[in-house]
Amino acid sequence: LAIGGTGDANTLSDYEEGSFTPAPSSGAIANKVGKYIKVGNLVHVTMVLSNFSGASSSAVMQVGGIPFTNNGVESVGSNYISNVNTGTGYGNVSTYVYPSNTIFRLIDQGDDNEAYALTYAAFDTSSSVTVSFTYEIV
Repeated sequence: LAIGGTGDANTLSDYEEGSFTPAPSSGAIANKVGKYIKVGNLVHVTMVLSNFSGASSSAVMQVGGIPFTNNGVESVGSNYISNVNTGTGYGNVSTYVYPSNTIFRLIDQGDDNEAYALTYAAFDTSSSVTVSFTYEIV
């Protein structure tokens, strides 16, 4: 991929894009799409998830299958959630990518409340989640 000009200095030799299937750690997500773009050691991921079912309500909502393991540094991203039951006094949900792993969780933060990972109790068949995050790999 040439980025303006000519010659090796203007050529990007490590570019990849593709799709993957997000994998919930518990229960099922009927509709799930994952896409990524990798440029050098940076990976950008987008996922759309909807129609959650079958998980134990106390299990932490965690999704894996991210195509590359991050480099051991915590990463966060943005999200849009719909029909997800966050706790009273909460509602600032962050996408948290675990270091040295291929999973993410949604972390709920509130005003003067301790942050916690959302459990499957917050999701049902009408819930939908869209996440986007960028992280580094080794």
